[in-house]
Amino acid sequence: MISIFNLSKSVVKVGLFLLIASHANAGYEVGNGGDALLCDDRVVLLDLDEAGGVHSFQLESITDPFERTQELLKAWQFLDPQRSAQWLRELEYLKNHIRWTAGGESLANISDEGPVKVPVECALNQAAVQSRDPINDSYTYDFDAQIWKMFDGNSKAALLIHEVLFKNLLDSLPGAHSYLIRPMVRVIMSENPQDYNLARYLSFLSKIGFTYYNYQGWLVDLHQPFVADDGVLLEAQVLRDLKQECSWKLKYNKDRNLTTVVAGDSCRRPSFTTAVTLQSGLFLEGHFVQVQYKNEQLYSALSVYGGFDIADKDGSVVGSVSSLIRNYQVSVTNEEGQRRTRIYVWTQKETTCSDLIFGDWQQYLSCDAGKSNENSRIFTLEMK
Repeated sequence: MISIFNLSKSVVKVGLFLLIASHANAGYEVGNGGDALLCDDRVVLLDLDEAGGVHSFQLESITDPFERTQELLKAWQFLDPQRSAQWLRELEYLKNHIRWTAGGESLANISDEGPVKVPVECALNQAAVQSRDPINDSYTYDFDAQIWKMFDGNSKAALLIHEVLFKNLLDSLPGAHSYLIRPMVRVIMSENPQDYNLARYLSFLSKIGFTYYNYQGWLVDLHQPFVADDGVLLEAQVLRDLKQECSWKLKYNKDRNLTTVVAGDSCRRPSFTTAVTLQSGLFLEGHFVQVQYKNEQLYSALSVYGGFDIADKDGSVVGSVSSLIRNYQVSVTNEEGQRRTRIYVWTQKETTCSDLIFGDWQQYLSCDAGKSNENSRIFTLEMK
Protein backbone atom coordinates (compact mmCIF):
# COMPACT_ATOMS: atom_id res chain seq x y z
CA MET A 1 0.00 0.00 0.00
CA ILE A 2 1.37 3.42 -0.97
CA SER A 3 1.07 5.94 1.89
CA ILE A 4 0.41 9.62 1.37
CA PHE A 5 3.93 10.22 2.62
CA ASN A 6 5.43 8.01 -0.09
CA LEU A 7 3.19 9.62 -2.66
CA SER A 8 4.56 13.04 -1.71
CA LYS A 9 8.11 11.79 -2.16
CA SER A 10 7.34 10.63 -5.68
CA VAL A 11 5.97 13.95 -6.91
CA VAL A 12 8.06 15.47 -9.66
CA LYS A 13 9.30 18.94 -8.65
CA VAL A 14 10.60 20.38 -11.90
CA GLY A 15 7.81 22.06 -13.85
CA LEU A 16 6.69 24.65 -11.33
CA PHE A 17 10.23 25.24 -10.10
CA LEU A 18 11.07 26.33 -13.63
CA LEU A 19 7.90 28.39 -13.72
CA ILE A 20 8.84 30.20 -10.51
CA ALA A 21 12.40 30.68 -11.73
CA SER A 22 11.05 32.25 -14.91
CA HIS A 23 8.90 34.55 -12.73
CA ALA A 24 12.00 35.71 -10.87
CA ASN A 25 13.90 36.31 -14.08
CA ALA A 26 10.95 38.28 -15.43
CA GLY A 27 10.99 40.57 -12.40
CA TYR A 28 8.33 38.86 -10.28
CA GLU A 29 8.79 38.93 -6.50
CA VAL A 30 8.19 35.40 -5.25
CA GLY A 31 6.78 35.83 -1.76
CA ASN A 32 4.75 33.88 0.71
CA GLY A 33 3.53 30.35 0.38
CA GLY A 34 1.15 28.26 2.45
CA ASP A 35 2.61 24.88 3.50
CA ALA A 36 1.03 21.45 3.78
CA LEU A 37 1.97 18.47 5.92
CA LEU A 38 1.70 15.25 3.90
CA CYS A 39 1.62 12.45 6.45
CA ASP A 40 0.87 8.74 6.54
CA ASP A 41 -2.55 9.38 8.07
CA ARG A 42 -3.48 12.92 7.06
CA VAL A 43 -2.90 15.83 4.69
CA VAL A 44 -3.38 19.14 6.48
CA LEU A 45 -2.37 22.79 6.18
CA LEU A 46 0.53 23.54 8.51
CA ASP A 47 -1.42 26.41 10.10
CA LEU A 48 -4.03 24.01 11.47
CA ASP A 49 -1.65 21.27 12.58
CA GLU A 50 0.52 23.46 14.79
CA ALA A 51 -0.04 23.75 18.52
CA GLY A 52 -1.48 20.25 18.65
CA GLY A 53 -3.98 20.92 15.91
CA VAL A 54 -7.33 22.74 16.02
CA HIS A 55 -10.26 20.44 16.64
CA SER A 56 -13.24 22.78 16.58
CA PHE A 57 -13.96 24.77 13.43
CA GLN A 58 -16.47 27.42 12.44
CA LEU A 59 -19.04 27.03 9.63
CA GLU A 60 -18.12 23.44 8.69
CA SER A 61 -21.59 23.03 7.16
CA ILE A 62 -20.56 25.25 4.20
CA THR A 63 -18.91 22.86 1.76
CA ASP A 64 -17.69 25.31 -0.89
CA PRO A 65 -14.27 26.55 0.35
CA PHE A 66 -14.62 30.01 -1.21
CA GLU A 67 -18.11 30.57 0.20
CA ARG A 68 -17.00 29.35 3.61
CA THR A 69 -13.93 31.59 3.59
CA GLN A 70 -16.10 34.53 2.62
CA GLU A 71 -18.44 33.95 5.56
CA LEU A 72 -15.56 33.40 7.99
CA LEU A 73 -13.99 36.72 7.01
CA LYS A 74 -17.30 38.59 7.05
CA ALA A 75 -17.88 37.47 10.64
CA TRP A 76 -15.19 39.92 11.78
CA GLN A 77 -16.84 42.98 10.23
CA PHE A 78 -18.27 44.23 13.52
CA LEU A 79 -14.74 44.55 14.97
CA ASP A 80 -12.85 45.63 11.88
CA PRO A 81 -15.15 46.68 9.02
CA GLN A 82 -12.44 48.18 6.81
CA ARG A 83 -10.00 45.29 7.13
CA SER A 84 -12.78 42.72 6.70
CA ALA A 85 -13.91 44.46 3.51
CA GLN A 86 -10.32 44.44 2.28
CA TRP A 87 -10.05 40.72 3.04
CA LEU A 88 -13.16 40.05 0.98
CA ARG A 89 -11.79 42.04 -1.96
CA GLU A 90 -8.52 40.11 -1.75
CA LEU A 91 -10.43 36.82 -1.69
CA GLU A 92 -12.33 37.74 -4.84
CA TYR A 93 -9.08 38.76 -6.53
CA LEU A 94 -7.38 35.54 -5.46
CA LYS A 95 -10.27 33.45 -6.79
CA ASN A 96 -9.77 34.97 -10.24
CA HIS A 97 -5.97 34.71 -10.25
CA ILE A 98 -5.25 31.12 -9.18
CA ARG A 99 -3.07 29.01 -11.46
CA TRP A 100 -3.21 25.28 -10.80
CA THR A 101 -0.22 23.01 -11.25
CA ALA A 102 -0.40 20.53 -14.09
CA GLY A 103 -0.14 16.78 -13.54
CA GLY A 104 3.19 15.73 -12.06
CA GLU A 105 4.26 19.26 -11.18
CA SER A 106 4.76 20.67 -7.70
CA LEU A 107 5.79 24.00 -6.23
CA ALA A 108 9.30 24.95 -5.17
CA ASN A 109 9.73 25.50 -1.43
CA ILE A 110 9.65 29.17 -0.42
CA SER A 111 11.26 28.52 3.01
CA ASP A 112 9.40 31.32 4.79
CA GLU A 113 7.69 29.11 7.35
CA GLY A 114 10.24 29.74 10.12
CA PRO A 115 11.18 27.04 12.66
CA VAL A 116 8.83 24.10 12.15
CA LYS A 117 8.85 20.66 13.76
CA VAL A 118 7.87 18.16 11.08
CA PRO A 119 6.73 14.78 12.46
CA VAL A 120 8.82 11.84 11.24
CA GLU A 121 5.84 10.38 9.39
CA CYS A 122 5.24 13.62 7.46
CA ALA A 123 6.79 15.72 4.71
CA LEU A 124 6.46 19.49 4.42
CA ASN A 125 5.34 20.52 0.93
CA GLN A 126 4.49 23.85 -0.64
CA ALA A 127 0.72 24.13 -1.09
CA ALA A 128 0.62 27.61 -2.63
CA VAL A 129 2.95 30.41 -3.75
CA GLN A 130 2.02 34.09 -3.87
CA SER A 131 3.99 36.21 -6.37
CA ARG A 132 3.94 39.93 -7.11
CA ASP A 133 4.73 41.76 -10.33
CA PRO A 134 6.26 45.05 -9.07
CA ILE A 135 5.77 46.77 -12.43
CA ASN A 136 1.97 46.77 -12.31
CA ASP A 137 1.57 45.70 -8.65
CA SER A 138 -0.41 42.60 -9.60
CA TYR A 139 -0.41 39.25 -7.83
CA THR A 140 -0.65 35.66 -8.97
CA TYR A 141 -1.34 32.59 -6.84
CA ASP A 142 0.07 29.20 -7.81
CA PHE A 143 -1.76 26.33 -6.08
CA ASP A 144 -0.65 22.71 -6.01
CA ALA A 145 -3.65 20.93 -7.55
CA GLN A 146 -2.74 17.51 -6.15
CA ILE A 147 -2.42 18.77 -2.56
CA TRP A 148 -5.64 20.77 -2.91
CA LYS A 149 -7.52 17.59 -3.85
CA MET A 150 -6.14 15.81 -0.77
CA PHE A 151 -7.07 18.67 1.60
CA ASP A 152 -10.31 18.44 3.54
CA GLY A 153 -12.67 21.43 3.69
CA ASN A 154 -10.95 22.92 6.73
CA SER A 155 -7.51 22.99 5.14
CA LYS A 156 -8.88 24.40 1.88
CA ALA A 157 -10.59 27.30 3.65
CA ALA A 158 -7.54 27.84 5.87
CA LEU A 159 -5.21 28.03 2.86
CA LEU A 160 -7.41 30.68 1.24
CA ILE A 161 -7.47 32.65 4.50
CA HIS A 162 -3.69 32.29 4.81
CA GLU A 163 -3.08 33.84 1.39
CA VAL A 164 -5.60 36.64 1.94
CA LEU A 165 -4.21 37.58 5.36
CA PHE A 166 -0.65 37.50 4.17
CA LYS A 167 -1.37 39.86 1.29
CA ASN A 168 -3.02 42.22 3.80
CA LEU A 169 -0.07 41.95 6.20
CA LEU A 170 2.41 42.84 3.45
CA ASP A 171 0.67 46.20 3.08
CA SER A 172 1.64 46.98 6.70
CA LEU A 173 4.83 44.96 7.04
CA PRO A 174 6.74 44.49 3.76
CA GLY A 175 9.02 41.47 3.82
CA ALA A 176 6.92 39.62 6.41
CA HIS A 177 7.03 35.83 6.60
CA SER A 178 4.15 33.40 6.81
CA TYR A 179 4.80 32.27 10.38
CA LEU A 180 3.34 35.61 11.54
CA ILE A 181 0.03 34.82 9.87
CA ARG A 182 -0.51 31.22 10.95
CA PRO A 183 -1.88 32.02 14.46
CA MET A 184 -4.48 34.36 12.97
CA VAL A 185 -5.55 31.72 10.45
CA ARG A 186 -6.24 29.36 13.35
CA VAL A 187 -8.22 32.05 15.18
CA ILE A 188 -10.44 32.86 12.19
CA MET A 189 -10.98 29.17 11.49
CA SER A 190 -11.78 28.09 15.03
CA GLU A 191 -12.86 30.98 17.26
CA ASN A 192 -16.07 32.96 17.53
CA PRO A 193 -15.45 36.66 16.80
CA GLN A 194 -18.07 37.56 19.40
CA ASP A 195 -15.62 36.34 22.06
CA TYR A 196 -13.30 39.22 21.12
CA ASN A 197 -13.66 42.78 22.34
CA LEU A 198 -11.81 45.71 20.77
CA ALA A 199 -8.92 45.63 23.23
CA ARG A 200 -8.27 41.91 22.73
CA TYR A 201 -8.53 42.22 18.96
CA LEU A 202 -6.13 45.17 18.73
CA SER A 203 -3.61 43.39 20.96
CA PHE A 204 -3.83 40.37 18.69
CA LEU A 205 -3.26 42.45 15.54
CA SER A 206 -0.30 44.15 17.17
CA LYS A 207 1.38 40.87 18.15
CA ILE A 208 1.06 39.52 14.61
CA GLY A 209 2.71 42.59 13.10
CA PHE A 210 -0.16 44.66 11.72
CA THR A 211 0.77 48.32 11.99
CA TYR A 212 -2.56 50.17 11.90
CA TYR A 213 -6.22 49.74 12.75
CA ASN A 214 -8.87 51.98 11.20
CA TYR A 215 -11.03 53.48 13.92
CA GLN A 216 -13.76 55.82 12.66
CA GLY A 217 -11.48 57.23 9.99
CA TRP A 218 -8.37 57.35 12.18
CA LEU A 219 -5.39 55.03 11.77
CA VAL A 220 -4.48 53.77 15.23
CA ASP A 221 -0.75 53.11 15.56
CA LEU A 222 -0.64 49.57 16.97
CA HIS A 223 3.05 49.93 17.81
CA GLN A 224 2.19 52.59 20.41
CA PRO A 225 0.31 52.08 23.71
CA PHE A 226 -3.48 52.15 23.42
CA VAL A 227 -6.44 51.68 25.75
CA ALA A 228 -9.81 50.32 24.65
CA ASP A 229 -12.91 49.27 26.55
CA ASP A 230 -16.33 47.93 25.50
CA GLY A 231 -15.69 48.58 21.83
CA VAL A 232 -14.57 52.17 22.41
CA LEU A 233 -11.07 53.49 21.93
CA LEU A 234 -10.20 55.51 25.02
CA GLU A 235 -6.63 56.52 24.25
CA ALA A 236 -4.30 55.98 21.30
CA GLN A 237 -1.67 57.47 19.04
CA VAL A 238 -3.32 58.06 15.67
CA LEU A 239 -2.69 59.24 12.12
CA ARG A 240 -5.18 60.68 9.69
CA ASP A 241 -3.51 58.89 6.78
CA LEU A 242 -0.25 57.11 6.09
CA LYS A 243 1.17 60.16 4.27
CA GLN A 244 0.78 62.33 7.35
CA GLU A 245 4.12 63.33 8.81
CA CYS A 246 2.90 63.72 12.38
CA SER A 247 0.79 61.73 14.79
CA TRP A 248 -1.98 62.83 17.12
CA LYS A 249 -3.00 61.79 20.59
CA LEU A 250 -6.65 60.81 20.83
CA LYS A 251 -8.29 60.70 24.27
CA TYR A 252 -11.92 59.89 24.97
CA ASN A 253 -13.68 60.75 28.23
CA LYS A 254 -16.62 58.35 28.47
CA ASP A 255 -18.19 60.16 31.42
CA ARG A 256 -18.43 63.45 29.51
CA ASN A 257 -18.72 61.99 26.00
CA LEU A 258 -15.79 64.22 25.11
CA THR A 259 -12.99 63.42 22.67
CA THR A 260 -9.81 65.48 22.78
CA VAL A 261 -7.48 65.37 19.78
CA VAL A 262 -4.00 66.70 20.56
CA ALA A 263 -1.61 67.50 17.72
CA GLY A 264 1.90 66.11 18.20
CA ASP A 265 4.95 68.34 18.59
CA SER A 266 6.03 67.56 15.02
CA CYS A 267 2.67 68.64 13.60
CA ARG A 268 1.99 71.98 12.04
CA ARG A 269 -0.77 74.13 13.48
CA PRO A 270 -4.04 72.60 12.22
CA SER A 271 -6.12 74.75 9.90
CA PHE A 272 -9.90 74.80 10.11
CA THR A 273 -10.08 72.46 7.12
CA THR A 274 -7.82 70.03 8.93
CA ALA A 275 -9.94 70.31 12.06
CA VAL A 276 -13.10 69.45 10.15
CA THR A 277 -11.38 66.40 8.66
CA LEU A 278 -10.06 65.34 12.05
CA GLN A 279 -13.38 65.64 13.80
CA SER A 280 -15.86 64.42 11.21
CA GLY A 281 -14.95 60.76 11.63
CA LEU A 282 -15.43 60.86 15.39
CA PHE A 283 -18.95 62.22 15.59
CA LEU A 284 -21.93 60.51 17.08
CA GLU A 285 -25.06 62.31 18.24
CA GLY A 286 -24.47 64.26 21.41
CA HIS A 287 -20.70 64.09 21.07
CA PHE A 288 -18.25 66.88 21.83
CA VAL A 289 -14.80 67.12 20.24
CA GLN A 290 -11.90 69.46 20.94
CA VAL A 291 -8.73 69.96 18.89
CA GLN A 292 -5.63 71.10 20.77
CA TYR A 293 -2.20 72.17 19.61
CA LYS A 294 0.69 72.57 22.06
CA ASN A 295 -1.68 72.83 25.04
CA GLU A 296 -3.79 75.45 23.26
CA GLN A 297 -7.41 74.68 22.40
CA LEU A 298 -8.01 75.64 18.77
CA TYR A 299 -11.40 74.30 17.78
CA SER A 300 -14.44 72.85 19.48
CA ALA A 301 -17.29 71.02 17.85
CA LEU A 302 -20.67 69.96 19.15
CA SER A 303 -22.78 67.30 17.49
CA VAL A 304 -26.31 68.65 17.24
CA TYR A 305 -29.29 66.98 15.60
CA GLY A 306 -27.27 64.64 13.42
CA GLY A 307 -24.84 67.33 12.29
CA PHE A 308 -22.07 69.25 13.95
CA ASP A 309 -20.82 72.80 14.16
CA ILE A 310 -17.32 74.10 14.78
CA ALA A 311 -16.13 77.25 16.50
CA ASP A 312 -12.58 78.41 16.97
CA LYS A 313 -10.97 79.18 20.33
CA ASP A 314 -12.32 82.75 20.37
CA GLY A 315 -15.88 81.61 19.83
CA SER A 316 -16.30 82.92 16.29
CA VAL A 317 -18.19 80.64 13.96
CA VAL A 318 -16.01 78.93 11.41
CA GLY A 319 -18.21 76.17 10.04
CA SER A 320 -21.47 74.27 10.22
CA VAL A 321 -22.90 71.09 8.75
CA SER A 322 -26.21 71.10 10.59
CA SER A 323 -29.51 71.97 8.94
CA LEU A 324 -30.86 73.32 12.24
CA ILE A 325 -28.00 75.57 13.28
CA ARG A 326 -27.69 78.87 11.49
CA ASN A 327 -24.98 80.36 13.64
CA TYR A 328 -23.41 80.02 17.03
CA GLN A 329 -20.68 81.34 19.27
CA VAL A 330 -18.73 79.76 22.10
CA SER A 331 -17.86 81.92 25.08
CA VAL A 332 -15.30 80.74 27.64
CA THR A 333 -14.94 82.94 30.71
CA ASN A 334 -13.49 82.79 34.20
CA GLU A 335 -16.04 83.92 36.77
CA GLU A 336 -15.04 83.89 40.43
CA GLY A 337 -12.21 81.52 39.62
CA GLN A 338 -14.42 79.08 37.72
CA ARG A 339 -14.22 78.35 34.01
CA ARG A 340 -17.61 78.71 32.32
CA THR A 341 -18.44 77.67 28.79
CA ARG A 342 -21.55 79.05 27.10
CA ILE A 343 -22.70 78.28 23.57
CA TYR A 344 -25.04 80.81 21.94
CA VAL A 345 -27.03 79.13 19.19
CA TRP A 346 -29.15 80.76 16.48
CA THR A 347 -31.60 78.28 15.00
CA GLN A 348 -34.76 78.00 13.01
CA LYS A 349 -37.73 79.55 14.78
CA GLU A 350 -39.45 76.21 15.40
CA THR A 351 -36.46 74.70 17.25
CA THR A 352 -36.81 73.70 20.91
CA CYS A 353 -34.27 72.82 23.61
CA SER A 354 -35.07 69.13 23.15
CA ASP A 355 -33.87 69.42 19.54
CA LEU A 356 -30.50 70.69 20.72
CA ILE A 357 -29.86 68.62 23.83
CA PHE A 358 -30.61 64.92 23.93
CA GLY A 359 -29.30 61.72 25.40
CA ASP A 360 -26.33 61.97 27.75
CA TRP A 361 -25.85 65.64 26.87
CA GLN A 362 -28.72 66.50 29.21
CA GLN A 363 -26.36 65.70 32.09
CA TYR A 364 -23.76 68.22 30.95
CA LEU A 365 -25.60 71.07 29.23
CA SER A 366 -28.35 73.39 30.38
CA CYS A 367 -30.52 75.13 27.80
CA ASP A 368 -32.36 78.45 27.99
CA ALA A 369 -34.59 79.50 25.11
CA GLY A 370 -34.21 83.19 24.32
CA LYS A 371 -36.00 85.63 22.10
CA SER A 372 -37.17 84.76 18.62
CA ASN A 373 -37.95 86.84 15.57
CA GLU A 374 -39.68 85.99 12.33
CA ASN A 375 -36.96 83.61 11.18
CA SER A 376 -34.84 82.45 14.09
CA ARG A 377 -34.45 81.88 17.83
CA ILE A 378 -31.45 82.19 20.11
CA PHE A 379 -30.60 79.61 22.78
CA THR A 380 -27.97 79.69 25.50
CA LEU A 381 -26.36 76.33 26.22
CA GLU A 382 -24.04 76.16 29.20
CA MET A 383 -21.71 73.43 30.39
CA LYS A 384 -22.84 72.41 33.89
